[in-house]
Amino acid sequence: MELRQTIRTGIRNIRRAWWEPGLMLALSALLVAAACAGLMLKGGLMAPSLIALGLAGFSLYPVAMAWGCEEASRDELVTMNQLLLLSYSLGTLAGPSLTSFLMQRYSDNWMPMVIALVALSFMPVLMLGGGHGRRKLSR
Repeated sequence: MELRQTIRTGIRNIRRAWWEPGLMLALSALLVAAACAGLMLKGGLMAPSLIALGLAGFSLYPVAMAWGCEEASRDELVTMNQLLLLSYSLGTLAGPSLTSFLMQRYSDNWMPMVIALVALSFMPVLMLGGGHGRRKLSR
């Protein structure tokens, strides 16, 4: 029994050392912004920028979901998942409409700029340690 507990503790410590979700989200957001800058240059960086955008952009939601499930208490998991899914849904509805309006009105460079601005808007929360400490989500 003690051996099993020791193994669990060791695995938990290794996971904490290599898996810091706030750091992962911040690095992903910075990579998204850098990839969008490469897209705006429209030179030889187009293909690597699209690959980097895909790698970093599509990892944001799963990492945020995993971090939320790790931080939320057992009775708040459903509420946390609902809030995260609601914010994701609102973003997928409003994002393309806003971006297409800006692209038609001004220039095609607004698409990567909007993506970069949205990704970087999470940086203050991540840099200030948002998510550490449990807050009551439900009533």
